[in-house]
Parts: sequence; structure tokens; C-alpha cells
Amino acid sequence: LQPLAAAGAVLQFDVVVHTPAQGPVTLYLGCGAHCRSSVDIGPVLAGYAGGARHTVAVPLRCFAGKANDLSHVDVPFGMQAAAPFSAAFADVRIGPLAAGQASPSCTAAGVR
Repeated sequence: LQPLAAAGAVLQFDVVVHTPAQGPVTLYLGCGAHCRSSVDIGPVLAGYAGGARHTVAVPLRCFAGKANDLSHVDVPFGMQAAAPFSAAFADVRIGPLAAGQASPSCTAAGVR
């Protein structure tokens, strides 16, 4: 994934939030035992209307350099949140942005 990150690729997915989170919603990439990079997308999801489908795009560069080896990713999409959070995820993909789609900043994607 390192070449994709360097080229500005994103981890993109659609989400329908059924029950809003009351704490962090952690999106992560895993790269083996004790190797994981995550971003809290809870603030992003909190702004979404319940029951509506939304597309989330997180630049791969937001995961790089956070104790994650993008050349050895074995979990390309992981999500963790405490109850009562409930959501449906679909159309998960890693790739370039669609033509005309603005590249989100890491801050806009929930990375602090």
C-alpha cells in the first residue's frame, strides 16, 4: 500500500449509522501482531444523519508513520467502537479518488 499512499490513494467506504457512537469510533489498518494504525472517525460519523448512506474517504497517508508498516497490511479495514454504536458498512475499497473528487485532509478525516 505504500505506493498507493504516496500517490494519494484513500480508504473509502459507505456507511449508514443506525445508533450513534457515544465515544471513539476507531478505523484501523493492521499489519501483524502489535502493529496497527488507527484514526478516530467518531467526530465525522457524529455529523451524519441516522439512517442515511454516506461515503467516507480517509487518505492512506493518514495511517502512514503511526507505527504501521503499509507494506505488510493484513487487515485492510477494521472498525472498533463501544456499544451502543451500530452501523452498516459497504463498498469498502482502497484506490484513487474518483475524478473530480476533492482529496480530504487527515484532519477532515478525523486524524488529529
